Amino acid sequence: MTINKLTLMTCMGLVTAPVLATSQLDYEIANWKGFQDAAVVLAFDDYSPGQKDIAIPQLIKRDMAATIFVTTDTAEWLGWDTIVEGHNAGIEMANHTVLHHDFNYDYTDWQGITRPPVGPDRYDDEVKVASDRIEANTGKRPTTFAFPFGSYNRSIQQYLHDTGFIAARGWDPAKYVVNPYDFATSEGVYYELSSTNAYILQDLDKFEFVLDFALDSGGLYILTWHSIVGPDGGADWSEVVPQGIFENQLDIVKSKDDAWVTTLEKAIKYHRQKAVAEVELVSVDAKAMTLNLKDGLADEVYDEPLTLKVKVPTQFGVSKVEQGGKVIPFTWDDQSIIFDAVPDRGDIVVHNW
Repeated sequence: MTINKLTLMTCMGLVTAPVLATSQLDYEIANWKGFQDAAVVLAFDDYSPGQKDIAIPQLIKRDMAATIFVTTDTAEWLGWDTIVEGHNAGIEMANHTVLHHDFNYDYTDWQGITRPPVGPDRYDDEVKVASDRIEANTGKRPTTFAFPFGSYNRSIQQYLHDTGFIAARGWDPAKYVVNPYDFATSEGVYYELSSTNAYILQDLDKFEFVLDFALDSGGLYILTWHSIVGPDGGADWSEVVPQGIFENQLDIVKSKDDAWVTTLEKAIKYHRQKAVAEVELVSVDAKAMTLNLKDGLADEVYDEPLTLKVKVPTQFGVSKVEQGGKVIPFTWDDQSIIFDAVPDRGDIVVHNW
């Protein structure tokens, strides 16, 4: 975590005429919300029947965030009710195209019909239309995307960037992948994120070992499921994980207090904002210290609260913290206060007693 130095005037505590003296204040912006060790995203591709009947209800039962990459033709077939229920519970409904066709290669569908790769002339039909359908049913337009079959090229990446997506995820079914914290060596890397296949981690000891490794790494860990089936079996799609194992996997993730289990959208927003955010001192006197948090990103997109740790002057007691006139909860850590604030949403005022 980067420690920044701000020069400010600290009150020396004289009752009749406070004397201000120059000192140094440290602040940190946490790598992940709440100073959690790493961000963990539970991702589900395709919106298969098991995701509708098992995954979303089990996530809601545990109050766990996740990201469902919805293939919208499947949603039309299975119905949108569970998607809406999941959205209302805080689960992200992201874009996985309309028909799940490949962007690079011919694709033979379940009817045995060979479909050509999706070229630029069909991007709107597959991506924009899918976003339109998701927004029409949930009220929120997707900002993240998963490539069908993990197949992508520079053309579709550029299209996603230019049409408002903040990230896109690839797929390698045979690898354990943890994105290190400094994975974004360029803007394009946000549009080729890697994930780990939960299907190859049905050994629960191995599942927990890889999860612990991801937490120790401090980066972004995306776990992806495709199909989940109940104890009676039933028709589902590729890489089937039995419900009992799936629930155990969720419980292991839930048990990790040092994991920020969140949506891909929130994780990417936080990561992008933290990379460029700065805190400036606006003013300080015996009554209050005023700070400004800014990131220079588009406010209509980047609205994720960042976790700040700010050291206050020795003689400074804190009665409340406000941003834009709204009270912000805070906690103490020695001589520092920890709180969440959104960049570019107004001054942060730390009130002295």
